[in-house]
Amino acid sequence: MSASNLVVAPNPLAWYQLEGNGNDSSGNGYNGTANIMSYVAGVAGAQAAAFNGSSSNMQSPRSVSNDFTVAFWMKTKQTGGAGQGSAGKGLVDASVGGTTNDFEVSLVGASAAFGVGNPDTTINSTIAINDGQWHHVAAICVSPMLSHW
Repeated sequence: MSASNLVVAPNPLAWYQLEGNGNDSSGNGYNGTANIMSYVAGVAGAQAAAFNGSSSNMQSPRSVSNDFTVAFWMKTKQTGGAGQGSAGKGLVDASVGGTTNDFEVSLVGASAAFGVGNPDTTINSTIAINDGQWHHVAAICVSPMLSHW
């Protein structure tokens, strides 16, 4: 996979290439702010964001609702928490306290997990993704909060 053969959905609401910054490449202006993260060689582009744990993140304006897809490449050897997606190590997180329509993509055990709220529901990938290799993770949410891998 390289940037030259990367396929992007038509008219994405937000697209973060993370090529040295948190800018939204969709043209919709949902630019993010990178906090305590560095950049390393990427799989789909020249760079990828490297997060150092709980203190590094990228914050962006909330840009999804109703039907949406979250997709990204990741590489880790870490293991996440157990149970619901909210107990794992957050990868893409739009969680809100209480019972509400929110979501998170997290590392639960060795698997990618996609969780939605109202009611809280989590599905996990069937393969381990913490093997130090690049994995493409994609989660689709179709109203009313039905989720699919």
